[in-house]
Amino acid sequence: MPQSDVLDINSIKVPGGFRRNYLRRTADSPSPLGSARVSGPDGGGRLLPTQPQPRLFTNNFIEFLTLYGHFAGEALEEDDEVSELDDYEDGGYFDEGSLEDEDGVPTEGSALITPRALGGRRRKAKERSTTGNNDSFGAVMLLLKSFVGTGVLFLPRAYLNGGMLFSNLVLLGVALLSYYCFILLVKTRLIVEGSFGDIGGVLYGKFMRNLILSSIVLSQIGFVSAYIVFTSENLQAFILAVSKCRTWIDIKFMVLMQLIIFLPLSLIRDISKLGATALVADFFILLGLIYLYYYDILTLVSNHGISDVVNFNSKDWTLFIGTAIFTFEGIGLIIPIQESMKEPLKFPSVLAGVMIIVTVVFISMGALSYAAFGSTTKTVIILNLPQDDKFVNAVQFLYSLAILLSTPLQLFPAIRIMENEFFTRSGKNNPYIKWRKNMFRFCLVMLCAAIAWGGAGDLDKFVALVGSFACVPLVYVYPPLLHLKAVAQTRPQFPWKGLIVGFSVGQYLFEGLLSLRQYKILQLKKPPKALEGEVTQEDFDKSQAYGRAKAKYGFVSSLYGQMQNIGFIYYDVLPKLWALTGGWQSRYIPASYGGEIVHTLVFFFTFNLITTVLNLPTSYYSTFVLEEKFGFNKETVKLWITDMLKGQALMVVFGVPLLSAFLAIVQKTGNSFFYYLWLFGVGVQVFTITIYPIVILPWFNKLSPLQEGPLKTGVEGLATRLQFPLKELYVIDGSKRSAHSNAYFYGLPWKKHIVIYDTLIEKSEAEEVVAVLSHELGHWSLSHTTKLFGIAQFHMFYLFALFSVFINNRSLYQSFGFYKEFPIIVGFILFSDALAPMDTVVKLLMNILSRKFEFEADEFAVKLGYSKELAKSLIKLQIQNLSTMEADWLYASYHFSHPILPERLVALGWHGDEKKANGKSLDAEKPVKTADREL
Repeated sequence: MPQSDVLDINSIKVPGGFRRNYLRRTADSPSPLGSARVSGPDGGGRLLPTQPQPRLFTNNFIEFLTLYGHFAGEALEEDDEVSELDDYEDGGYFDEGSLEDEDGVPTEGSALITPRALGGRRRKAKERSTTGNNDSFGAVMLLLKSFVGTGVLFLPRAYLNGGMLFSNLVLLGVALLSYYCFILLVKTRLIVEGSFGDIGGVLYGKFMRNLILSSIVLSQIGFVSAYIVFTSENLQAFILAVSKCRTWIDIKFMVLMQLIIFLPLSLIRDISKLGATALVADFFILLGLIYLYYYDILTLVSNHGISDVVNFNSKDWTLFIGTAIFTFEGIGLIIPIQESMKEPLKFPSVLAGVMIIVTVVFISMGALSYAAFGSTTKTVIILNLPQDDKFVNAVQFLYSLAILLSTPLQLFPAIRIMENEFFTRSGKNNPYIKWRKNMFRFCLVMLCAAIAWGGAGDLDKFVALVGSFACVPLVYVYPPLLHLKAVAQTRPQFPWKGLIVGFSVGQYLFEGLLSLRQYKILQLKKPPKALEGEVTQEDFDKSQAYGRAKAKYGFVSSLYGQMQNIGFIYYDVLPKLWALTGGWQSRYIPASYGGEIVHTLVFFFTFNLITTVLNLPTSYYSTFVLEEKFGFNKETVKLWITDMLKGQALMVVFGVPLLSAFLAIVQKTGNSFFYYLWLFGVGVQVFTITIYPIVILPWFNKLSPLQEGPLKTGVEGLATRLQFPLKELYVIDGSKRSAHSNAYFYGLPWKKHIVIYDTLIEKSEAEEVVAVLSHELGHWSLSHTTKLFGIAQFHMFYLFALFSVFINNRSLYQSFGFYKEFPIIVGFILFSDALAPMDTVVKLLMNILSRKFEFEADEFAVKLGYSKELAKSLIKLQIQNLSTMEADWLYASYHFSHPILPERLVALGWHGDEKKANGKSLDAEKPVKTADREL
């Protein structure tokens, strides 16, 4: 029976009655922003809306964000624009302003005691609605706008990188996988209400929320940087066209010129003020797509068929994967669009239909454009249109202008998310706070410009990098983790053991397949064309034989390792060893040294001893059979045993404090331990770089100062020329253990040491060694080492952050026999095993980047004038080390961090040398020199 709204004194004079009556009267309409109850004839009431209902459809992305107020569910409302009172915030749990009138004066609906009265801080927050008024058609249009953007214009070039057949298959696979992960997020959202980050916070804690928000920020910054380069290339082409090729502006200056527009726009607090630019961008994206379809078909008809396309590009195929992921990244609007629907349960079917449409558009655009232009396809397909066409110039300019004006929108979510974390006070009435925010926004825009500057030279590679590193966690990692915690936890225990065994066996089979492919290459009888005449048939045969021997050894050692791994898992070695070492601890170690840290140390070193003993046969065979057979081994059994004992001693000396610190950090710092663990890891790396040449290296090798002579003079001259902070030049007795050759540098940024193997000096001319070092110093000059160090730190942080998610997963421990104790070290070992597929992908991407850096370092040496000497030295090193002279493309992509020799010689422009006459190799022309001989 409905309750009357008439004030009854008898119902409120009892204890607590006044408050109960107030709550009952306001339950249906908690604020003037909701609905009003109007009395009806039955004494009850009916609800009437007091404000217009939200629109079912929005004109553009900005209007959508303005209406629903969040990106990935994160509030984007700027408190500097809406706050009436400064410096108060309650985190959004209480909206005091909702019960005040237009002038901010308390009304009868206002609470008597507010968070502000209790000393809390206040921020006027936008109320989130869990249900919307959008129908399926409106949701379809919003989804189409969120997916079809500038990224589609990168696809034709990506098709060139991947090849026609490969690109179509991968794009379809990415679409299916993306849809699956989107649905996982949607199902999780139906269980746990909140934003993307809030869902992570509810399920895993604050660290996961911060991790998701960090990925959102990273992805948006990546998108902005890519769009800056995109705009720069289009405007550069436009200026060239309208000036009839008389005016050319470097891309990097075009990047800087855009700051004139970005910096003022970054200060806009009200997101709705950016709506017009987004609408213009939508219009010109549509116009550009229509014209591209028309011109692609026209070109195919004019050419009477397709251009010079390939089904698979073995050189750059990996770049397509990152670009495909970049193109499908629309996860930021999945939650808001789902919330906007009247019937959220229909969202999966709506999303499925949109993904089909979008996939058809993407595949058709990429395939048609690539078929039309083939190998001449530009990074941005608009540049393939006729540049002397006035209509094309107009579209190009207006498209660029629209993207230029709407790019700050892409940065807006990143700005707001970061400001919400860094600034807790509003700047509405506080100029100091407001200008601190302004400076923060300026710095963020400058950061995007700096990133764009760095990626301006290779836009297609930059887009692939953004897709790989920024979008992969956001789309393919977090949704499954959230779904696993929120939805899958009520199902039977997750089969972690079977999953990890499956990963291990799958990786073994995959690598075995790659090795079989490479073994076929190693059976070839003739060297590749680039090496014909550079190496003798005898040297080539030796190299092939050495490669086959290593491949056979790899087959056996991999199988042996796989059997070990499965045996450890099947026989529950980890829990049994943990229990055994726990018994040793209680028996032989004083109680004052009890606890998990000491137990872990005993367990770890016992486990390490067992694996070392198990691997002795393969290690012995590799050193004293395989390497001995081909003349590389210089070790004695005594030296081999001594090195092993030294290695174990160093592990104890450094392992005890480092492992103890690792465990203590995890134990003492709570759920945010990964921050401190990462800082500790960075410190350990810097410490290792410092002490390695002083403490560790002398245990195994002898470093001697390089003697005076042409080689030392040449190296010092090179270092001076490049302003390389050379401290010492050393020769290392590498011949003590192996006949392989190498050279490297190490040290802190202000103090570097160069180390040259004596085996390299023995069989190389002084200028050839200098050429090799010019390549190595090219890595330093081009900041390759710094970039790799930075990527390594990001990877380490990401690993520790993911580990913080797994460490509390009891089902993971229980799957491997740990039911009462949950040791940190065991969790880390199991986590590493579970992460094997991701490590495989990271390894592949890092090898791609490393090979790119090697080509750049070679080019650097060429610019210094060492082209001929470097080519000759590379050929000699190839012969001396019996390195692989030909490789299967897939095997090389997965395993090789350096390009194979034929690829490097082609890049160097090497056309042979007069010394290769009469079938003699370069290495055979030069007698062996002793290490102490002056060169």
